[in-house]
Amino acid sequence: MVFIFLVTIDDVNFVIISKAYKVIWKVDLTMKNNRITGGLVVILTVVIGLLLTTQWSSPISAAQQPSVQYRTHVQDIGWQPYVANGQMAGTTGQGKRLEATTIQLANQDSTMMGSIQYQTHIQNIGWQNWTQDGGISGTSGQSLRLEAIRIKLSGNIANYYDVYYRVHAQNFGWLGWASNGQAAGTAGYGYRLEALEVVLVPKGQPAPGSTANAFYNLNGEPSVQYRTHVQDIGWQNFVSDGQTSGTTGQGKRLEATTIQLGNQNAATSGSIQYQTQIQNIGWQNWVQDGALSGTQGQSLRLETIRIKLTGNIANSYNVYYRVHAQNFGWLGWASNGQDAGTVGYGYRLEALQIVLVPKGQPAPGDTTNPSYTRKPDPSIHYQTNVQNSGWQTSVADGATAGTMGQALRVEAFKANVSDLPDNMSGGVTYKAYVQNVGWQSAVNDNAVAGTSGQGLRVEALSFNLTGTLSDSYDIYYRTYVQNYGWLGWASNGQTAGTSGRGLRIEAIQVQLVKKGGTAPGGGTAYLPPIAPSDFIDVSSHQSWLTQADYKAMYAAGIKTAVIKLSEYTTYKNPYAATQISYARNAGMKIAAYHYAWFTNSTEAAIEATYFANYAKVLGLPSDTVMVDDYEEGYAVNSSGDKVADLNAFRNTLAQQGYSNVVNYSYKAITGSGNIVDTDRLNTKDIWLAQYPNEANPAAARALQYNSEFAAWQYSASKYFTGLSQNKPLDISIDYTGRFTN
Repeated sequence: MVFIFLVTIDDVNFVIISKAYKVIWKVDLTMKNNRITGGLVVILTVVIGLLLTTQWSSPISAAQQPSVQYRTHVQDIGWQPYVANGQMAGTTGQGKRLEATTIQLANQDSTMMGSIQYQTHIQNIGWQNWTQDGGISGTSGQSLRLEAIRIKLSGNIANYYDVYYRVHAQNFGWLGWASNGQAAGTAGYGYRLEALEVVLVPKGQPAPGSTANAFYNLNGEPSVQYRTHVQDIGWQNFVSDGQTSGTTGQGKRLEATTIQLGNQNAATSGSIQYQTQIQNIGWQNWVQDGALSGTQGQSLRLETIRIKLTGNIANSYNVYYRVHAQNFGWLGWASNGQDAGTVGYGYRLEALQIVLVPKGQPAPGDTTNPSYTRKPDPSIHYQTNVQNSGWQTSVADGATAGTMGQALRVEAFKANVSDLPDNMSGGVTYKAYVQNVGWQSAVNDNAVAGTSGQGLRVEALSFNLTGTLSDSYDIYYRTYVQNYGWLGWASNGQTAGTSGRGLRIEAIQVQLVKKGGTAPGGGTAYLPPIAPSDFIDVSSHQSWLTQADYKAMYAAGIKTAVIKLSEYTTYKNPYAATQISYARNAGMKIAAYHYAWFTNSTEAAIEATYFANYAKVLGLPSDTVMVDDYEEGYAVNSSGDKVADLNAFRNTLAQQGYSNVVNYSYKAITGSGNIVDTDRLNTKDIWLAQYPNEANPAAARALQYNSEFAAWQYSASKYFTGLSQNKPLDISIDYTGRFTN
């Protein structure tokens, strides 16, 4: 700033002149007919001097602030006088072409030496060579219009200043500000430049105005231009069309960016919009066309960026962009508003590339993983295919899949892992142990384990993790099993459930636990096959058995007494309570049976209710094995769907709270397509009677017949030693542990 104090005979004039010698403040103190004294002049002099040294002082002294001066050769006018620092050279509204220009620097000192270089695009000629420091660019006396111009700094001054310039173009008016060698004007239109403004801007300071659409090329492709504000560096120069803005290998954060389009025409008019996610701030609002996104002077990193096109250009072009992110390097190319960068890592962006690609053309490179989002923990999702219900809704992370207390089997299941951290890979494998099939092969990642449409229960299962996921996490799981409820937790390939017992899984829970973390629980996860044990069944005909007799049979290996409770809807065993008490006191497990007469589903439901009500009176718990003794000829030989009748009995018991139901019948009416149809009924829910050797029950048992069923009544003529009376009893072998375990 230069302060000039002018004194005349009549006036005192204070004039403040800018570094470009442009008057920016003037005070005229007319002394004629005024009472202004010399003292007031002195006071004003001091006050203005203080203002100049405080409010208007610059970090760069006046001697250090260079100026740019320029003039233009105008149609019908010739060379105009020099103007400076953003003033207009040329004309507007007169339709006169610029034909030439000269540009020079002034007020340089030894620390900011350098040159200003420029070239012009001329009608019928094209781009001339670069000239500098007051040399003429253009023509004189040839009536040729200037159509575009480029200006740049060289030497030491280019380290401290950017040069901005804009032109007034025929039919367009004032275009956006170009800088540092970018083209300003038009090409292919045949339009004249009519005026020019040039200004020097200290590095790191914003442009003097909008930088959008500084140049239009009728026949050329649109361009994208961008620059970044870098840690310890500040604003870098604009680059364009896929060039790198920022740094790599220096560990420096991007703090802000500006992006603009160039070389647009009517068909590619529109804007480029962008928003950045900033450390401690999050996503800023969208800005466009050269506006700043990010921060300056706050030392905050950019972490993610989104860029998109609007207007006509969005119909013809995709915008692709990628970033160099801390600890990741170059990520894949994002496009049209997608995230590029990282979320949740606290990693800085270090460099940026942007390019416009015509619609239908391939991306400029790999589009895999343009961004990474850190998830807190991976999740395990799973769902079950349940009897009568089909596939249930998927659940996750320890929730229950399946049903409880409804006596419905799980027939199939599938699972997958989601939300893996970006530095982790892997998935989940699992397999099922299926009724009549055994172990299936392992499947993975949402494939189906089990069967569908075959009515087969899953009895056991296991899960395992794969990849690097298994290095960081354990997988735990447990099963809800018929007659037992929830078993204990298994993990990492261990078996959960049962085998050899004919028991269905009804529900599952699965969850992931970090290595070293606490297991969700303990307990026994798997029940293996058991050695077959024997049991007896008794009715009022065996009321003669004493407490000592039950103890003697228990000592002989009898684990359970199946006690008749009822028959039809008119009979209740009057000895049932005593028989239950004797058997329990001897250490036996209690089961119960009802002798059935029903001939249709309605009667079956009535009899089941009658049976259940008496069981409740006797205090039998809900997990008691409840047997439908289906052998009466009146019932068996009646018309209708007998399997439907049996199921009605079973379902009614379940509704009454007793879901552990077994059908008892004999060999002649049981089998595939028979009255007790094993194609429709689960063999593990059937207790079968067949007596191959009544003379020798031990020999009959040794045959191990009918092991596909839950139990086999192999004799009605078993004699035990040491009983109060020498009478035969019914005896059965329990293949699954259903009765005795």
